[in-house]
Amino acid sequence: YTIEARLDPEKRTIAGTLVLEWRNTSDRALSAFPFHLYWNAFRKNLSTTARGEGRRAPGDRRREERTFGWTQVKSVRLLGATGQDSTIQDLTPTIRYLNEDGNTDDRTVMEVRTAQPIAPGETRRFRIEWDALVPHGSIGRAGWVHDYHFIAQWFPKIGVFSKGEWN
Repeated sequence: YTIEARLDPEKRTIAGTLVLEWRNTSDRALSAFPFHLYWNAFRKNLSTTARGEGRRAPGDRRREERTFGWTQVKSVRLLGATGQDSTIQDLTPTIRYLNEDGNTDDRTVMEVRTAQPIAPGETRRFRIEWDALVPHGSIGRAGWVHDYHFIAQWFPKIGVFSKGEWN
């Protein structure tokens, strides 16, 4: 990952851009790519975690506005292969949120799809722009308290493909 980001401590927001150089280490071509958006677990009272159904659910279901946090992906682009062509594929229209537990309001895992699969051994680059709201430090393992900001799990992170499936 190469990440450029700016924290606005007054608004408690982060604006960022990252470029992920990803290599397909599996034995199959892949065209669907999930990204974890951890701070969406604190998005209002709608995520599985916020509703008290996840393993890191908050103890008090009556949450204050300041405890909310989120990650909003603005764009995802697949850049040309390293050292080869300069084509850019806009993957933003393919964004969808995976909800294996049936909670359609949960946006903690985002998936994008490429037009052509990425072959085994091939390396490609994803460029992602996003904004985030830092949650209060009373919930989860990241957040702000007074003028202190503890920033963890703060950028879109690709899943791990292992044993034939994404984690």
